[in-house]
Parts: sequence; C-alpha cells; structure tokens
Amino acid sequence: MDTGYFRIEGLDREYLQDPRVKIVEPGGEVFFVLDGGEVVGCCAVIKHSAQTYELCKMAVARDAQGRGLANLLMDAVIDFAREHNAERIFLLSNTKLEPALRLYGKYGFRTTGLGPSPDYERADIELELELD
Repeated sequence: MDTGYFRIEGLDREYLQDPRVKIVEPGGEVFFVLDGGEVVGCCAVIKHSAQTYELCKMAVARDAQGRGLANLLMDAVIDFAREHNAERIFLLSNTKLEPALRLYGKYGFRTTGLGPSPDYERADIELELELD
C-alpha cells in the first residue's frame, strides 16, 4: 500500500490491524480529528514503559492540511502523556518530512538519533520530548 510518502511496513500492519490490543489495552491511545463526521486526522501514542511513550501514525488528510489539525493531535498526545505521568515522548520520522519536523520542533522535540531505524525502513531520525 502506498501512503503518498512511504509504504505500509510490517510493524505498521501489526499496530493497525488491532489497535485496541496493540495500542490501547497496554496503556496507549488513538486520537482522531473529525470534520463533519469524517476523519481528517489521526495519531497514536504507544506506552513503552511507565515513563516513556511513543508518538506514531500521525497523519492529516491532504485536503485538511494547513488548518492546525496536527496541533490538535500534538496537544492531545502531550496532554495524554502528562496525565499518565510520562517523563518523555519519542517518535521516529524521516528527514524528508520537513513540515512534520518543524511541527515537532515547535513542540520542543529534539533530535536524539540520526540514521537507519531497526523498526522501520522509512525512519532515519528519532526525536524526543522531555516532559516536566
């Protein structure tokens, strides 16, 4: 499957085939932005430990971009992690996704690693946000 930027990989399929079991039940959450009953944005936060959560699967429909919806998703993820006493949120991305990297930087995420990821072929950058 082609998403416009990258193909869906094995770990994506694992999470997306059963998000309740793979994301929500272990302590994470899936967030959606609706516009007139239609999903126009989504993302997930996965619990890795009591202190560490991962932001992943963020997407906003092309025709809905530029309306601040990614900010709503980022706020929801950060609020969720803080409410669950997380100390950090990390994410994997790609250096080609300049608008996404600017968004993460705006929220205080800092680069913690560059280079190939063992989890995703498409990922070549890891970022982290330390929470208060």
